[in-house]
Amino acid sequence: MKLNKLWNGLKQIANGDYVLEGDLISDETIEIDLDDRLVVRGSVISQKGITVRCGIKAGCGIEAGWGIKAGEGIKAGWGIKAGEGIEAGCGIEAGCGIKAGCGIEAGWGIKAGEGIEAGCGIEAGCGIEAGWGIEAGEGIEAGEGIEAGEGIEAGWGIEAGSFIHSEKRIFAGVSVYYTTQNCKKTIQCAELRKGEICFGDLIITKSEPKTFKVVCVEYRQAEKAFTIGKVYTWNNNTLTRDDGYIYTGLVTGTDPDKWGLSKYYKFIKIVEE
Repeated sequence: MKLNKLWNGLKQIANGDYVLEGDLISDETIEIDLDDRLVVRGSVISQKGITVRCGIKAGCGIEAGWGIKAGEGIKAGWGIKAGEGIEAGCGIEAGCGIKAGCGIEAGWGIKAGEGIEAGCGIEAGCGIEAGWGIEAGEGIEAGEGIEAGEGIEAGWGIEAGSFIHSEKRIFAGVSVYYTTQNCKKTIQCAELRKGEICFGDLIITKSEPKTFKVVCVEYRQAEKAFTIGKVYTWNNNTLTRDDGYIYTGLVTGTDPDKWGLSKYYKFIKIVEE
């Protein structure tokens, strides 16, 4: 089932969002081909997969028998559930839990009012936050902090760009598919704010540099808010473009090739002598 601008009952509001009243339910794959975010007042449910050109927001839950993939963000008032993986170019947010049979990956942050559970790994360009526990069959990686209202469990290593905060216990490298010789069980962060490490090796990393310069060298999409050849200053996970707008979540970390903004521009870090 393909939803585009001609879909019956679809309307576009002033901020560019496309709004659909009620539920969007299909036994087939739901493909949303719109040039801005789709807002569904009810639930979005597919017995197969859900693919979204831009972002999607549901007043209730989002559920797919296969995977869920969006070019931008995924947001649900209730839970988000997929039989396979969940992938978003921007952030993933759910009022309740997030659950995937395979991996969960977001260009920005991942936030759930309840637990986050993935059959494979969990990866976020920014932070990972759960009201309950965080559980992954493989590794957990966040560009910023990892915070759990309960415990954290990973089949592989756990890595945070800044802090880790767990109200209960932390386990890393507990997968039954590896041996002690080939399993990564490190817990890496700049600061362990709270949490009892029951299995895994804690590694405190050095703080990332708070400022450096980059030069814009290529446009990768139509947007041209930066000037090719111009030098910009990255300051503590922020970057200001020509019109004064400050990017935050899209420029997390000290590797420009891993920024969410690299989808639109290519930046090269300037190494000062």
